[in-house]
Amino acid sequence: MKWEVVGDLDSLCCVFFAGFGFNIDTYKEFLQPNTLVVFDYRDFNNTKELLYLLEQRQFCLVAFSMGVSVAHHILSPLCEHITQSSAINGTILGIDKTKGIHPSVFAHTIKHFSPQAFVQNCLNKQNVPHFHTLLNDTNALITELKSLHDFSQAQQCENLTQNTPMWDRAIISLQDCIFKPEVQNLAWSAYKQSYDTYFTTQKTFEIRHIDAPHFVFKDNDACQTIC
Repeated sequence: MKWEVVGDLDSLCCVFFAGFGFNIDTYKEFLQPNTLVVFDYRDFNNTKELLYLLEQRQFCLVAFSMGVSVAHHILSPLCEHITQSSAINGTILGIDKTKGIHPSVFAHTIKHFSPQAFVQNCLNKQNVPHFHTLLNDTNALITELKSLHDFSQAQQCENLTQNTPMWDRAIISLQDCIFKPEVQNLAWSAYKQSYDTYFTTQKTFEIRHIDAPHFVFKDNDACQTIC
């Protein structure tokens, strides 16, 4: 993983786990001041360094797409440090037959990755001028896909709890072509039952639907809804 602070680390207020593929500049207009952005999931060997950096801090958490799964499994030990949290167009499992991107679809994407098709599906647009400027290097992206696949497999083999009460709300785009809305609804409805049972009347888990594509950060109306 890589991370970058947008603003001042000493005044850190938010941690944002980006999704796969898009470079960090595509998110910057959306980010709050003093945000730590985690991105580029080609290597997870520095997980302990990230936990060490955050273990003495209180912060809000926002995660997008595959970043939801990564954040859930990596930050679970620090869930008491999270003041509020939002998962955008992703699920805890990330890759799963019923509660994530289907494994066969993910494997096909690795084998036949097309940057143009990926951006088109994320934005629900056939014509995306200069789409390469939104993404990282193609070879790096394929490596990142393989790494995310292996990470997901490892987490499921370790049988870590999926119901750690870490998220306060899930935001689901009704036009999402990456994480299908029905898949997200199924995943988060199951999570909501455990969440509401855990917190009883103290807190309730929110599922919010918005009229937007998977990549919401190019949609000003959607961003305002999220914020």
